[in-house]
Amino acid sequence: MAYTGYRYPRYCKIDIEEDGTETLQPGRVMGKGIRAEIKVDTSEAILYADDGPAESVREFSGGSISQETDDLENQVLADLTGAALSEDGELTANDADVPPFLRVGFLSRKVKNNKVSYKGTVYMKVQYGVPDESYETKGQNTTFKTPTIAGRIYRNENGDWKKQKEFPTVAAALAYVDGLVNIKQQEGV
Repeated sequence: MAYTGYRYPRYCKIDIEEDGTETLQPGRVMGKGIRAEIKVDTSEAILYADDGPAESVREFSGGSISQETDDLENQVLADLTGAALSEDGELTANDADVPPFLRVGFLSRKVKNNKVSYKGTVYMKVQYGVPDESYETKGQNTTFKTPTIAGRIYRNENGDWKKQKEFPTVAAALAYVDGLVNIKQQEGV
């Protein structure tokens, strides 16, 4: 099996009530996907009895996600980082900003035994930090610089942290992801 693509990163904000109930705000397209790196953290415990391991547990304890897109427009940055966005489009980042919790999804292309399928993946609760920025003067050759934003992956109230499913077509995989991130129409395809 080999993954040969990363497409259509999407997200939606999550409002979490005190009882843990989640309400999804309308979803949005993050940008055009360039790269995603996900690292999962696990905790392990081993119970020793009768001078040997009797039980063991490996559990999800968190994770990190780093996504690179072609652009992070001001509306997207405000949504991801908690920065303020004025009606005229000015983004104001403040040290008191609190990044919201989000659902984040995307598609990947998979090839196995010469057969292509598309996997829809959604992380159920993510919180991003402020993205790093890099700029470079234009010389004889143009160098593209694209934004990368990193965040933490958490489990939601019922313990879910990821959902994924494979489909034979892009459209079916995208409909799956769009449904989980509350996008009613297929935007930006």
